[in-house]
Amino acid sequence: MKDGAIDLTGYQIKISGMTDRGLARPSNEDSFLLLQEPTLPDRYLAVAGVFDGVGGRAHGAVASSSAATRLAQPVGDSALPPVSLRAPKAELEEIMQQLQERLKLDQLRDPTLRDMATTATVALLHNAFPTSLWIGHVGDSPAFRLRHGQLQKLLREDSLVYDMVDEGLLAPEDAARHPKRHIITHALGSHRGISLNIAANAIEPGDCFMLCTDGLTNMVSEDTIRHILESETPLSACKKLIEAANDAGGTDNVTAVVMRTIPGSHAKKRTASSKRPGAQLFSRDGAG
Repeated sequence: MKDGAIDLTGYQIKISGMTDRGLARPSNEDSFLLLQEPTLPDRYLAVAGVFDGVGGRAHGAVASSSAATRLAQPVGDSALPPVSLRAPKAELEEIMQQLQERLKLDQLRDPTLRDMATTATVALLHNAFPTSLWIGHVGDSPAFRLRHGQLQKLLREDSLVYDMVDEGLLAPEDAARHPKRHIITHALGSHRGISLNIAANAIEPGDCFMLCTDGLTNMVSEDTIRHILESETPLSACKKLIEAANDAGGTDNVTAVVMRTIPGSHAKKRTASSKRPGAQLFSRDGAG
């Protein structure tokens, strides 16, 4: 479990994350990462990632934890050109490609890991005006935005059933119940490479964003998710979302990262001279 806050002019951003083994799985193959100022280069205010080791393959936990740990390396590289010189979309594409290449290198170094793979949903909160959140996504770990009471899934899932929907072979409302909904078509570590989906979001006061694994969305309805996100703080929302998934059966590992913008009078505290060393925030199995 991790929890933090960022003060900006006019509003505050609170971020929390939590993961749980669930009730049926012997281990947790989910991982998540939260990094925020002052541990980051000036171009970022926060970085979050959610990873779900691909079921049915060996070493899913290794793949997800390796991707989460290594996400901190490219975003922590202050030698990279600042965001003003690099388009955020290109930067996110480069980060995700680095994660893919590093997992492939692990597979070459250790043949026992050659089939490992993980989903990845990564969010970069850029230190620019207006503040923007860029989300990149491989696999089926979804990202949502709650704005003005409307919950919206931000990225198309890389899955067989969504391919069937696109081809007109399956109605959208039947996708969530289809018996092949767990089959994904892209993942980090896959030998066929990655196909990256990206969404850009201008931040508005009152917005709430969530990254999660399908252990949550397969067990909890979007109406329940919306109600919890509307009524709870990010930390409390993470706890209640995981409780709801486990109350519904807890058949899979479940992870949630929630970010909320809270209107109010807050002074922006981030300056180049105010940075100081800090600890990486990384958690698996609910450990701090």
